[in-house]
Amino acid sequence: IYVDNLTDFLRIFATENEALYDSLQELRTFRIDQLGQSPVDGPYSLFVLAETKLHWAIMDARFGHYIRASKEALQAYHLLEENAERYPEFILNQKSLAVFHGLVGIIPSGYRWGFKLLSGMEGTVQQGLREIEQVVEWTAEGGNMFYRECIIMQVYMLMHLADQPDRAQQKILASGLDPVNGPLDCFVFSNVALKTRNANDALRYLRDYESQRNGFDLPFFYFMRGLASLQVLDIENARRDLRAFLSNTRSKHYVKEAHQKLGWAALLEGDSSGYLNEMTILKSRGAEREGGDQHAQAEAERGWIPNVPLLRVRLLFDGGQCQRAWELLEGYALEDFDASAQLEYLYRMGRVSHCLGHLLLAPVYYIQVIQLGAGEDHYFACHSALQAGRIYEDLGQYEESESYYRRCLDLQPEEYARYLHAQAKVGLERLAQK
Repeated sequence: IYVDNLTDFLRIFATENEALYDSLQELRTFRIDQLGQSPVDGPYSLFVLAETKLHWAIMDARFGHYIRASKEALQAYHLLEENAERYPEFILNQKSLAVFHGLVGIIPSGYRWGFKLLSGMEGTVQQGLREIEQVVEWTAEGGNMFYRECIIMQVYMLMHLADQPDRAQQKILASGLDPVNGPLDCFVFSNVALKTRNANDALRYLRDYESQRNGFDLPFFYFMRGLASLQVLDIENARRDLRAFLSNTRSKHYVKEAHQKLGWAALLEGDSSGYLNEMTILKSRGAEREGGDQHAQAEAERGWIPNVPLLRVRLLFDGGQCQRAWELLEGYALEDFDASAQLEYLYRMGRVSHCLGHLLLAPVYYIQVIQLGAGEDHYFACHSALQAGRIYEDLGQYEESESYYRRCLDLQPEEYARYLHAQAKVGLERLAQK
């Protein structure tokens, strides 16, 4: 039952097939009832029931059923806690508990007591990382069937909860997984490359996969390759793959973002009407449940056209092309931009100089952004405070670092606030251990 359900979970999650998700609701109830009534005793009994509930919780959240997702996830957590009490030596209990504990750790401290009161859940990011590390080591030594899942969970916890993308990249490269082995491995390698600003690596993984497996079996691979191509300013290939994604996907996710990126491609070629056309289309297509889609919708509704030179710098930076981005920025001065773009210019100068390792120069720009942009809706000031905190932490100036992490928490931009505040909180947690 567990394996059958896992198969359905992976199929639905990979293809975004909401019709299949809807059609399996009766079978979902049957499977959970069967697992809950299992006469088999031992550590796997509650474990597979909890994991099955967790898989359905993830699918519920994916399709916007957040109340049901929360209920199933909370039940899964308590089943795993009960199993850990019954069988403390059964290390696989920690596989999903590690994620739960890490997620609790990024809840703002002012809300954590209430969350614990309502759910009974507690934990920290560092606790979750320790637990998943133990599971990874154990599954690796025994050649356990859960090794691939555990190493991938560890990679994503390092990236999204612990704010350690470089460690995440090191882990996946040393994992023994191969991006041409199958869609899951290719997805993780490519996604980590994109999240760690390595667009050329993402392009290499996706091209190798496509050539050795005679095409893409997941439409999302077109989106990733289109995004990576855009980040190295390969406009023609970016446009081709983004359009292929839109033609092949059955999902509502990433549709708005794909149209936004097509609009950016048009803008980079001087076609402002093409940009406006894509932004008009995206308003009525796709869904806003994903962060990238939400930001694309917000950009369309704001109605202002991005500054093209700064957009080009942004894309190059996101793709890890920091030297190219710096060379572009060197051709401009603050006075070359109107008042609405000057804040972004200072922010991009800070980000690119930081990327190139200029740790004394970057804070100069970040501090200017904080001073000038604290009252703005944009995320520039909030993110600059976070980055200044990271730099001073790396330099061993912990009091300065703490002050900027707390400054980040004080700022409330319309975009990315939850993510940026979570990362500032993780930074404060690290400082408390030093």
